[in-house]
Amino acid sequence: MRIVCLSDGPAMNVELEKQLCRDFPFTYAALAKRRIYDLEELLGTNLRGVELVTAFGVEHGDGWYSIVREFAEVAEPWCRKTGSHVVQQKEKYGALVIYMRSESEEVSEAIARAEAASENTCEECGAPAKLEESKSGWWSTVCADCGSQAMRYLNRRAGVERLLHYIFEPRLKPEEVEAWREHMLRAIGAPDVE
Repeated sequence: MRIVCLSDGPAMNVELEKQLCRDFPFTYAALAKRRIYDLEELLGTNLRGVELVTAFGVEHGDGWYSIVREFAEVAEPWCRKTGSHVVQQKEKYGALVIYMRSESEEVSEAIARAEAASENTCEECGAPAKLEESKSGWWSTVCADCGSQAMRYLNRRAGVERLLHYIFEPRLKPEEVEAWREHMLRAIGAPDVE
């Protein structure tokens, strides 16, 4: 079965996401099952019965890839033993957050280390950075190169367009879709919307 994953924010490169699923099939079992690639081909294992809690994938940039791999190294044995898995993994208020179905003390500590490390690592490229609030109130952890206003705007605009395409367009009249697009672009500070 193929199910499309929807996200309204930055998403990790699909190849990196697939690699997480290959290397940590129990930790990312629900993620792999939600994505558009075929689980059996990808993992060569049976993960039937995995609870699908959300339609979101990895909702953060590629720069945190090494951080989440370190977390997954700790979580994989726990997930293999208990059937737990990552429910959601995303950027929230500029830092990494990881939600699990259940956690051991060791996994909780690994999550805390990963979340803390994300506050000093560029979400886009992995370079040293610091968590900061922009003038418009957006929190992010990006280096000077990735943190230009244009780059942040382009990432947010791409998220708006995905959200509109998959969520709003099927439910709204064409004129309502355009009104929502303008409203959402204004909310992210798009320079081409008054």
